[in-house]
Amino acid sequence: MASTSDTNVSPIIEAFYQYFLLRDVFAKIVPGFFVISSFTWIWQNSTLFAYSTGSLSWYLVFVGIGLCWLLGFAIQSFGEAIGAVKHCPDRYKDDDKRYRLRILFSNTAARPQRQQVERYTIVKEATGNGATALIILQALVIVKAVYLLALSDDRIPTTQILAHTAMILIIFAPLMWALLKSSASHRDKQYKYMEMVEEMSSAEPSS
Repeated sequence: MASTSDTNVSPIIEAFYQYFLLRDVFAKIVPGFFVISSFTWIWQNSTLFAYSTGSLSWYLVFVGIGLCWLLGFAIQSFGEAIGAVKHCPDRYKDDDKRYRLRILFSNTAARPQRQQVERYTIVKEATGNGATALIILQALVIVKAVYLLALSDDRIPTTQILAHTAMILIIFAPLMWALLKSSASHRDKQYKYMEMVEEMSSAEPSS
């Protein structure tokens, strides 16, 4: 028999999947916050950034979360435009074919199966949008380096600018590649799983 605590926790976990709360957090808010913080850190004084984030009121925190969530959609749209974010395998590029599978899956899948597909979707979107956020970060770093080199400021040696830029690119480029691979892998797993559920449902004798 399930305990009272298990009974209380189950609807909460279900809500995270049913209402896409996890997807909003990991695929929208986190990449949005990463881009905002990266832009501020790169183009502003890092000490000022740390002080300002440490003294925010709760009201501004909620506003910031909302802005990060909205920016997450912009990041996803940019990722789709450059090919970093793809929502389905190439064999399902046709809208009618893709929607038919999703409708069949929705009509036949049990709750655990729908949750499994949502897990794949969360990882797929989080890694794809995360990779796009890293692409934006690297672009910001390169733009900042070009800006500093154009200033011809002797206080910052050219070698230091280039070394700093190269270090960031070397660190984040492999991570970006790994996130893109993970997004593609979970995209394939998501649709293979839906196909399998639909095939198994079709093979079952009707009552």
